[in-house]
Amino acid sequence: MKPIKQITEVAVEIADGNLKLQTVKVTSNDEISKLAAAMNKMLKNLHGLFRQVSDSATTTAATSQQLAASADITEQTAEQIAVSINEIAAGSTIQSKDVSKVVHMMEEVIEKNVRQVMAAVKSVSKIIEESAATSEEVAAATQQQTASIEEVTTSSEELANLSKQLEEQVARFNI
Repeated sequence: MKPIKQITEVAVEIADGNLKLQTVKVTSNDEISKLAAAMNKMLKNLHGLFRQVSDSATTTAATSQQLAASADITEQTAEQIAVSINEIAAGSTIQSKDVSKVVHMMEEVIEKNVRQVMAAVKSVSKIIEESAATSEEVAAATQQQTASIEEVTTSSEELANLSKQLEEQVARFNI
């Protein structure tokens, strides 16, 4: 297959989104070989960009799992608080003769549980803030990678057009 035709076909495949291509063979040091080398470099860079996007998605998924785990811990804490409140209510019925003791015990337990809830809420808030910051970083990185991909796509289309023009010139001169 002629080198220009091979380069054109690779450029068209890249423009169509197919990155599972073999590199174009470079056998000399002329302009066509330089074009082929540039095409190979662009293909390699596109692979790298897609790998970065994939890594960012993996990081986002891991952060999401951490957030889910934190939500589970918060749920367990809430269940423990509910159990504690139920135990207090049952204890107050049994010890109704000594109301002042029960009231005092309830105040202590409620204060303790409120502190636990506040600590859990602070912990969850911190995790949410960290997750939001990470999500913003991932979003920024994704936008940057999208812009880079768009630039590469534009370059690919321009390169395909140039290759087509070159092929037409070569065909016109029967080279």
